[in-house]
Amino acid sequence: MTDTDGAEAQLNEIQSKGTRHETPGGVVWHSWGQGPPIVLLHGAAGSWRHWLHNVIPLSARHQVICADMPGYGDSALPPAPVTLENFAALLLDGIDTLIPRTPFALVGFSLGATIAGQIAHMLGHRVTRLILVGSGGLTPANFVEMERVRDKLGAARTEAHRENLRRIMIHQERNIDALALAAQAWNSDHSRLRLRGALPQMTLRRLLPEITAPTDAIWGEFDQPAKGNLQDRIDVLKALKPDADISVIPNAGHWVAYEAADEVNAAIEARLGK
Repeated sequence: MTDTDGAEAQLNEIQSKGTRHETPGGVVWHSWGQGPPIVLLHGAAGSWRHWLHNVIPLSARHQVICADMPGYGDSALPPAPVTLENFAALLLDGIDTLIPRTPFALVGFSLGATIAGQIAHMLGHRVTRLILVGSGGLTPANFVEMERVRDKLGAARTEAHRENLRRIMIHQERNIDALALAAQAWNSDHSRLRLRGALPQMTLRRLLPEITAPTDAIWGEFDQPAKGNLQDRIDVLKALKPDADISVIPNAGHWVAYEAADEVNAAIEARLGK
C-alpha cells in the first residue's frame, strides 16, 4: 500500500465512524459522538477534513458536528446573492435541522471563524461559547500567494499542494505528511466558491462587540496569514473581549488544529469545561 492509499484509507475510516447528513440547500454535514453539541466550521477552500485530528477525540464527550460549508466539499453552491448574512443563514438552517433549539458551542477555523462570528451574532445566547482558531477578520489581511494547482497533474500537482501547505498552512515540514496532502488535494478539488473576497475587511472586528457568547481564541505561533501582526490580532481581540482565553501554540502554523492537534483538542476541551 502506498502512502497515498494509506492516507485515503485513514480519511475513509474517520468519516465512516460518523454519520453523514444533508440539510436544506444541499449542505452536507458529518457528526460523531453524543453529548453537548459542538459545531466546527472549516477554513477557505476546505471541508470537514480541516478537523481530521479533532473529531474523534472531541467526540468522546461531545456530539461533534462538522459542516462542508456551501460551495465547499460535498455541499451544493449557495444561491445568489452570496453575502455573509445569507451564507450564515444557510448554515443556521442546517444547525436547526440537526439540533433544533439546542444550545451549542461553536468553533471556526480561519474563514470559518468569521462565519462562526456571524452565526453567534445572529443567535445570541444559544451559542454557549465561541472559539476562534487561526482567525483573521481582526486586522488587515496578509496576502499569501499560492502555487497554481489545477493546471498540473501527477507528481507536479502533489508538489504544488505540498508547497501551498508550506506557504499558508503548516509550519514544520515534517508535519506535511501523506494525510495532510490527501486532505489538501481533496479540499482543493471540491472547492467551488471564493467567499473570502466577498467579505468586508475586518468583519469579525465589527461583529465581536455585539456577540454575547464568551469568546476565546487559538493561534499557531507561526500562523502564516498573521505573520508580523499576530500580536496585533490578539490585542484587538482582548480589547473587544477582555475575558477571552487566548492560546498561542508553539511551533505550529495556521492549520494548528492539524499540526498541533493534541494541544488544540486540550485547549478546546478546557474552554468548553468552563
